[in-house]
Amino acid sequence: MKLLSQDTFIPTFGGNRDLDPTEQISLSFKALTVADALEAQQQNEINLFMGVEADMNDPASMTRYWKLILHVVENYTSDYKNIELDGKPLTTGAEVAAALRTSDLALLVEIFNHVFTQSLETDEDIKNFKSVSVPTSADADTTVEAA
Repeated sequence: MKLLSQDTFIPTFGGNRDLDPTEQISLSFKALTVADALEAQQQNEINLFMGVEADMNDPASMTRYWKLILHVVENYTSDYKNIELDGKPLTTGAEVAAALRTSDLALLVEIFNHVFTQSLETDEDIKNFKSVSVPTSADADTTVEAA
């Protein structure tokens, strides 16, 4: 078995992968260990081993879901490239999560889904993982652009 302590991810959000590689948003991530997953479960009251589903009609379910996404993005991602706020590079998951607008939530969900699926043990686990997508607004007037 070969384990990596860190890996790199380039999101597809907003056509990011179509950009020149020097302009693409990228980040490093650490896969969750069993201990990490159990801690995240306890802190967020979600059974990660049953997949992550949120009931959009249940505010408590949505709160647990978003807390979990923030927990993973803030604690298991780093070294962001090509995201800036007012000309200042954002490099940590916490900085990125704090700066993104609600119209950019799909980026956080994509990052979470990638980190979580890469943390699963087998291709069968990944195939059976139930991710939740965020509804997008056709009226959103903001986009994430490379820095």
